[in-house]
Amino acid sequence: MKTTSFKIRWLDAVGYEINLPGGASIVIDPYLSGNPRAPFQWEQIQGADYIILTHTHFDHTSDVRNLTVKYNSKIIVEGTAAKRNLLF
Repeated sequence: MKTTSFKIRWLDAVGYEINLPGGASIVIDPYLSGNPRAPFQWEQIQGADYIILTHTHFDHTSDVRNLTVKYNSKIIVEGTAAKRNLLF
């Protein structure tokens, strides 16, 4: 969805969903599934062109697989975690 506005939505803890002007979307540390404090479920994320992970603890990565499959996301993560394929 192309837009001219910037929108940010808090996912709880340190997670955010960011929709940029022009339509690109970024999700940071998606922890919705299994999170009793989550304000909504992962299916309500509106897009995830990029997923940024600050680190790979479960409470930052629980919905990486779901979002990547749904949106064909590109994942931005520290190199060691990427090499060990810790996300899937």
